[in-house]
Amino acid sequence: MSRIWSAVVVFAVIIIVITTGFIFNTKSVDSVSEKVNSALAYSKSGDKENAKKNMESAVEEWNSKMNTMLLFMSHDKLDQIDESLNIADTYITSGDTAMFNAECKRTSILLQHFYDLEYPTVYNIF
Repeated sequence: MSRIWSAVVVFAVIIIVITTGFIFNTKSVDSVSEKVNSALAYSKSGDKENAKKNMESAVEEWNSKMNTMLLFMSHDKLDQIDESLNIADTYITSGDTAMFNAECKRTSILLQHFYDLEYPTVYNIF
């Protein structure tokens, strides 16, 4: 009987860890994605200062949460997003708005793809 209870406890711990990872990852990606999209909108409207502030905020938030996200996801996807965020930040710092806009769009696509991978669907399972 103790084996059954042990199995139930282990199963409950696994479910809690998976749920925690899912919630943390989706909230983190939502927040960073919102900041990247705001930076892109500011850049398109010609407000480079606010675009730079939003992008710096997105990079800072991503860097602070990336170590925790690495516990739940593979490094490849997170490294691609990290690289894209840093490239976009470099472009806005140097004043190249056309490349910044393109990199922001790429970052948004990567973030959306990452977000989609988190939700369990038939495509993600198989």
